[in-house]
Amino acid sequence: MEISEDGVITGMLLKCGVPNANGVVYTTENTKEAIKEFKADSLFGTVGSTNFDGVGIDRYSHVVTKIEECANGDIVLEAKILPTRYGSLLEKMIKNKTPLRVGRRGSGIIKEVDGQKIVTEYKLVGIDFLID
Repeated sequence: MEISEDGVITGMLLKCGVPNANGVVYTTENTKEAIKEFKADSLFGTVGSTNFDGVGIDRYSHVVTKIEECANGDIVLEAKILPTRYGSLLEKMIKNKTPLRVGRRGSGIIKEVDGQKIVTEYKLVGIDFLID
């Protein structure tokens, strides 16, 4: 994860086809659909875990400005840190090299295919930064 002088974060959002920490696989095909629905400056997030229903506006730390697929199928993001208490916390954590990972809030259907849990019909509703 990197941060620019003007508070723009760039980093890995998702490695497609690889089981995540919960053993769930997001396929390239399904994530492409979620990316198509993404509108810049419409996904907000915070630092730490939240419930699925969302985050109170007082906890917002960043807004996602770009999501794109790399040539290898990985999904990367760009987010702008907001001038909030949690935004300041996120900026300090990144600058101090706190190990963070990206947490996605979303909904979808998990199907078992060849012994793997595969997410289908995925809809992304938020992206948070979590301590790894």
